[in-house]
Amino acid sequence: MRRFFEEGLGRGDLDLIDALVAPDAVVHNALILDAPSSVRGSVEMVRRAFPDLQVEVLDLIAEGDRVAAFLRLGGTNTGAYRRGGATNRQASMRAFFIWRIADGRLAESWGVADRFDFLQQLGIIGSDDELGSNR
Repeated sequence: MRRFFEEGLGRGDLDLIDALVAPDAVVHNALILDAPSSVRGSVEMVRRAFPDLQVEVLDLIAEGDRVAAFLRLGGTNTGAYRRGGATNRQASMRAFFIWRIADGRLAESWGVADRFDFLQQLGIIGSDDELGSNR
């Protein structure tokens, strides 16, 4: 699990993604909205938008066939993202995922991420004050 996040997502090692993720893996909550349905495609999209992406695994907990991961992700948006061009801004977010493991591979995931704050940092949506003044 740590290798998936640090090397696969964080360094963009697509061969590792292919080795660790089941070909028919189900992703219930994508890290990035509008991402392709495949895990590999999602990693490719994120890495194009944030080529300097850094992934810090803050905590991992495993029980039975589940692994929970609490992460901090951050980088500079230098590629197309969220239906728009690069913002050239840095942003970071925290995310939490639970992955089900089957036959030694990542088979199914659920997750949540602080996308709202992330989009605000990128300037894609206004600050809390700006949004509040538009009543």
